[in-house]
Amino acid sequence: MNLVGDISADVDLTLKATNVNYHINPDDTIRLRPYQFVFNNIRLTDRLGNSGLVNGTLGHKNMKNFKYDFVINTQNLTIYDEHEFNSDKFYATVYANATLEIHGSDGHPLRMTADVTPTRGSVFAYDAATPDAINSGNFVVFHDVTPQEAPKKYLLFNGEDEEEEEIKEDNDDKLKYEGDIFMDISMHVNPDCEIKLRMDNVEDGYMST
Repeated sequence: MNLVGDISADVDLTLKATNVNYHINPDDTIRLRPYQFVFNNIRLTDRLGNSGLVNGTLGHKNMKNFKYDFVINTQNLTIYDEHEFNSDKFYATVYANATLEIHGSDGHPLRMTADVTPTRGSVFAYDAATPDAINSGNFVVFHDVTPQEAPKKYLLFNGEDEEEEEIKEDNDDKLKYEGDIFMDISMHVNPDCEIKLRMDNVEDGYMST
């Protein structure tokens, strides 16, 4: 199927995983080219009017075997918006300046790299009052990623297919993955953001910084 033309990008989109609704600007168009959908500066707008730009391509072979490569740049865009504690015992509203790259294809892992700076007004809350919260050791895990000690898993984002297969076959427990999404996120600390810990199950039982 060899499509050529333009289609309007006037769409409302809700991401359930982040609970954020975006509107795609009606003046923008997605260009249809042979075996490709081309996104050129497609504007995303959140409910506050903050925006981001989407660039990239969605390739296909007769509307099958899809391959996608996208770069999204945001300016103070809402990237997460949850107002009640969830099963992971946190909620957050996060606005951010960020660059997100998404790459993948049918039958292969999805790779995401992000450089994120939360902006003023962002709030992260964690429920430390729940009995099992403090005893849980899997909420945040820190790793030393200095160049000389960086684990081989980081090659997954830059290596060729042959290199990926070699890494997957390694018997080291640190290189075993479950799932097909690989994320490399750099988060920059911003003193304008608020972190809240619920220390007691009362309305004002928070410690914040």
